[in-house]
Amino acid sequence: MATAIGADRVIDNVQVDRFTDAPRIAEHAITIQAPAETVWSTLVDPEHIPSWVGMVRRVELDHTKAECPGEMGRGTVRTYVFYGGVKVRELIQAWEPPHLFAYTTLGFPLVKDQLGVVTVDPVSPTASRMTWRQFVTVPGLFRPLVPLVLRLVLTRLRVAAEARNDPSGT
Repeated sequence: MATAIGADRVIDNVQVDRFTDAPRIAEHAITIQAPAETVWSTLVDPEHIPSWVGMVRRVELDHTKAECPGEMGRGTVRTYVFYGGVKVRELIQAWEPPHLFAYTTLGFPLVKDQLGVVTVDPVSPTASRMTWRQFVTVPGLFRPLVPLVLRLVLTRLRVAAEARNDPSGT
């Protein structure tokens, strides 16, 4: 299970202070009626990401600097390409499938000094608990939006993972 120690500055083996001094401004946990492996693949597979991240046209991966070149993992750069041409890049900082990954956002003006840490823990053979924490510095007016957007994104991810888990659509 995911554990937080020292006011959430260490999550499992991720030392937050190694990547950011920013405060934790959002944390949301949700139970998903799908096995951890289904939740994980919905979360990280570029083919599934557009089903839960609004306005994403596609996701591009660059594994050239990954820990294991050519494979998803620490060092991979993930680029979200949104409709309208906006791109957001993330660098994977920690990678422990199907349980944990952490990422930093690269070169996005509204997001500074950011680290996202996501954990997926099985609660039964058919259900998982996902927790997403955001440590980030954002301009004052945008700060209250981060927890709201995180809740919305997790709700959409839950719907997408549960739909994949129930191919009949019932």
